[in-house]
Amino acid sequence: SKAFVRHFAERFQLDVDTDTLGYSTRNESLGKLTLLLSRMLGPFTRWQTSNRLVLLPILPRWIPKAGLKALNKTPLSGPAVSNRQLFGDRLIHELEQRYASANQALLDELGLQLPLHEYHYPLPDE
Repeated sequence: SKAFVRHFAERFQLDVDTDTLGYSTRNESLGKLTLLLSRMLGPFTRWQTSNRLVLLPILPRWIPKAGLKALNKTPLSGPAVSNRQLFGDRLIHELEQRYASANQALLDELGLQLPLHEYHYPLPDE
């Protein structure tokens, strides 16, 4: 939120005009169909990353990326895939346990009263 960013910038003496920052979503969730197609096209796409298994690199990266991004904005893509669906209950639980106390410590250190549970940030059990 703007209040958090403003408080953070003030606390750490950062020269930032918080009113000009973009607060829109940058990392959009994939729909079920988009995720499926992304996984299917991946082995046939040329990527510039190490340790990547490419069976038949026939598609330049931008073709599936642009097409999937466009598809993801349509109803055909299906409902967004949640982190729990993507990673599974076990990993999500491990991550929640690992970061809950750090999230609470950050709130305490900055003196903030943010409803992090509404944004699905884990906090220690009361």
